[in-house]
Amino acid sequence: MLHATSVAERGRKRPESGHAPGANAPGFTLVELLIVIVVIALLIALLLPALGGARKAARAQICRSNLRQLTTAGGSYALDFQDRIYMYSWTPNNIPTTYADLVPPGGVFNSTAFSIQGTEIIRKHSPSEPNFALVPLWLPAIEYTHLIILDYLLSAFPTPIAACPEDRNLLLWQRDIPGFNAGIFGTQQPAFTGFEAGFMHAKPYSSSYETGPGTYERSKPPDRLRQSANQYIYGTDSNARFGAYRLDEVAYPSLKVHLYDTHQRHHSRTLFFAHPDASQPLLFFDGSVVERRTRDSGNGWQANFPDQGPTTIHYMPYQYEAPTSNGAVTEDFFGHYRWTRGGIRGADFGGEVTNVR
Repeated sequence: MLHATSVAERGRKRPESGHAPGANAPGFTLVELLIVIVVIALLIALLLPALGGARKAARAQICRSNLRQLTTAGGSYALDFQDRIYMYSWTPNNIPTTYADLVPPGGVFNSTAFSIQGTEIIRKHSPSEPNFALVPLWLPAIEYTHLIILDYLLSAFPTPIAACPEDRNLLLWQRDIPGFNAGIFGTQQPAFTGFEAGFMHAKPYSSSYETGPGTYERSKPPDRLRQSANQYIYGTDSNARFGAYRLDEVAYPSLKVHLYDTHQRHHSRTLFFAHPDASQPLLFFDGSVVERRTRDSGNGWQANFPDQGPTTIHYMPYQYEAPTSNGAVTEDFFGHYRWTRGGIRGADFGGEVTNVR
């Protein structure tokens, strides 16, 4: 006998398992959930150092790329300027400034001519400071050689190519020059006090990479440039002569350092470049970029006293720089490739050249 089935009964789904409708589905227990969380945390802990190392390696590659770009631009510059190494070129008798306030009232040192040229370049290319003030006692050939090549390339200032990606202070200053001038970065920037106050205002336009005085020093002893009170202060005389050399005057291009970072930045701790344990990518005059240890380079010389021992650099870190490795206020180092024995005719690796003065 057939029985009628209501619409409601026909539409009702029957359970596919032995559980009654509405019974709780099985899920994670609290213990299981905690185990999953712990496993995820362990995986993150294992991966973070690897990711951090990968980022650090990437920044080191960017640093090498910066150096290669600078040497490529330098090669182009040399083609246009009689094979000259890019360097400040104004002299006391040739200061073709386009700014009336930069015209010196009388005779000036060679270093002052460089300072006027550097000031003009910053004014021309810095949107932040078209009236950048002339910096007294400033020798821009040390940390600001790149301004010449950037002026040649008509680049706006500042530019990341001048900064190692691990040089976080310089990158910070570059991003906010008005803030830098107002001192908003506190201990992460120089203090504008003492006789150094003027050229400290130029720091956002500096570079992580510097070149040694042998690249432009053309004086004879005892008028050559010399290291003075600390790692950034130099002594000069009225008879000092500066000027760019030609690339073919570099005696050992594959052994002579052209550009180097003032600090080791790509390893576990930051060290002043002259520390024997420092190791960093170096740009050589043959265009190669090679990681070398400072201890493997020559000790350098005293350019004014070639027959005496090497120059001693008194490393006195500023408030924003890496401290001394021994915890003292000052740490002394040989000059190494900042003060290459023989200058442009010397070699930094493979043995020093001793028959040049």
